[in-house]
Amino acid sequence: MLTPSRGVFAQRVKDEMVIVDSKTEMYLELNPTAASMWEIAIEVPDRASALARLAEQWSDVGTERLASGFDTFVADVVARGLATPG
Repeated sequence: MLTPSRGVFAQRVKDEMVIVDSKTEMYLELNPTAASMWEIAIEVPDRASALARLAEQWSDVGTERLASGFDTFVADVVARGLATPG
């Protein structure tokens, strides 16, 4: 679903994740929820698969809330140039 941009590296640190763009020297710290969203978005081929995996992890969160949060997350990392769709 997402492909990390060239020069972007992600590293888990305990439950969180740090994403570094080596070209801009920007870094982003992700909380555990966003870290899972990043990993899933990189691993799966499409939005439906990503939402299904997220629903497995957070069965207590409503589908609409998960979808909204995921869509916002994806739009943010794409806008920051950290990943591209596809």
